[in-house]
Amino acid sequence: MKTRIGEYELLNSISVIGIEDAPIEIQLEGNNAADDNQALTFVFCFKKDDDNKNERIAYRADGTTKVNIDLFNLNDYIGGGNTKLIRIGTYCRRELYFNIRVFTLEKASNTLIVNFYLGKEVNNGQ
Repeated sequence: MKTRIGEYELLNSISVIGIEDAPIEIQLEGNNAADDNQALTFVFCFKKDDDNKNERIAYRADGTTKVNIDLFNLNDYIGGGNTKLIRIGTYCRRELYFNIRVFTLEKASNTLIVNFYLGKEVNNGQ
């Protein structure tokens, strides 16, 4: 089944109910092409920052196939996420984007919804 949203193709969609403050790790498996077979890993961590109480997202690359995504001060969040797609690289020789939604239930656990989208084909993974 293929789903298109405008010019983008929905690659994967996942909804996860977190367990306390444990990180949520999502892995996109590589394809069969010899030059593009590495899986991509995204680790979502819910963090509290008492010095800067603004809600925000920070990205930390861990090598070329892993991204840590820190979600700050979303523990009391009623619901929200990014409003525009965020380009995070390439996957299977196409632009790779994602968006998220976060919901919190009485400070007990976080629900994370993540959609990954494919955009235009790129040359040489650029």
